[in-house]
Amino acid sequence: MLEVILLLLGFALLTKSADWLIRGAETLAERYNLSQNFIGLTIIAIGTSAPELAVSILSVNQGSDSLPVGNILGSNLANLLLILGVVVLAKRIKVKMQTFNIGLPLNLLISLFVALMVTGAYSITRTPHVLTWFDGILLLCTLPLYLYFAFSVYRGEQTAHNVSRRKLLLSYASIVVGIVGLAISADWIVISALDLAKMMGVSENLFGLTIVALGTSLPELATSITGMIRKKHDLVVGNLIGSSLFNLIFILGFTALLHDLPFNNLQFIDLIAVGLTSVLIFIMLLFSRDKYLGRIHGLILVGVYAAYQALRIYLG
Repeated sequence: MLEVILLLLGFALLTKSADWLIRGAETLAERYNLSQNFIGLTIIAIGTSAPELAVSILSVNQGSDSLPVGNILGSNLANLLLILGVVVLAKRIKVKMQTFNIGLPLNLLISLFVALMVTGAYSITRTPHVLTWFDGILLLCTLPLYLYFAFSVYRGEQTAHNVSRRKLLLSYASIVVGIVGLAISADWIVISALDLAKMMGVSENLFGLTIVALGTSLPELATSITGMIRKKHDLVVGNLIGSSLFNLIFILGFTALLHDLPFNNLQFIDLIAVGLTSVLIFIMLLFSRDKYLGRIHGLILVGVYAAYQALRIYLG
C-alpha cells in the first residue's frame, strides 16, 4: 500500500515540476531572445536528465557499473521511440529544419563516436568494450561545443521581450525548483515501482530494461505532455533530442570519468540501436510533407520500441 501511495505522489510531483520548469524556461526565452528549441535543447534537456545522472552516480558509488549504461541507453530509446511516438499519436508535430539538419545527425554522430570508443579502435588506453576515464574526458569535451553550436543555430528565432526583474528571478527559481522536483519525483517513482515489481515476481532483467529506464524518462514524458498542452511544440522535440544528447555526452562521459564502464555485446547492440533510431526518424521526416510527424509515424515509433524491448527481454 505504501508503494502505491509513493508512486502516486511521485506522478503528482513530476507533473507539477515539469510545469514549473517549462514556465521558467519560457520566461528566459522571452528575456534573452532565445528560441523555444534552444531552451528545450539546453535547460529543459539538462533538467529532465537529472534522474539519469542521479541513478548513474549512485550506481557507481555502490559498485554497479552495468546499471548506468543500461539506464542511459534505455532512456534514450524511450525518449526517441516511445515518448516521441506517444506525443505524435496525440497530435501532429512540425519539426523545424534545424532539428532535421542538425539535431538528428548530431545524435547519430555522438552514438557512433561512443561506439568507436567502446571498440577501443583509437583509444590510448586500448581497452576494448570499456569506456575509460580518457573516453569520459573526450565526451565531456564535446559538451561546450554542442552548447555553443545550439546557441548559434537557435538564437534569435523570436523577438526579445521586456521582462521585469521580479519575473526574471521567479523564472530562475521556477527552473531550479522544477529540476529538483523532477529528480525527487523520478526517484520516488523508480523506488516504488521496483518494490511493486519485486512483489509481483518480475525478473531483475526486466527491471533494468523497463522500470528503471522508463522511470528516469518520466520527466521527459511529463515535460512533453505539458509542452503539448501549452502548444509549445518546439520545446517537445528540442527536449527529447537534447536530453538524449545530454545523456550520451555528459552523463555517460561523467560516469566513465568516475569509473570504467564495461559494455557487453547486448549493451553495444543497444548503443547501435540508439543511433539507428535517429536514422529512422530522419528517414520519416525525409519522406514527410512539410516535415510533419503524425499518427502513422507515432505508431511506427511505438511499435519499434515495443518490438525491440521484447527482443531484448528474449535475448536476456
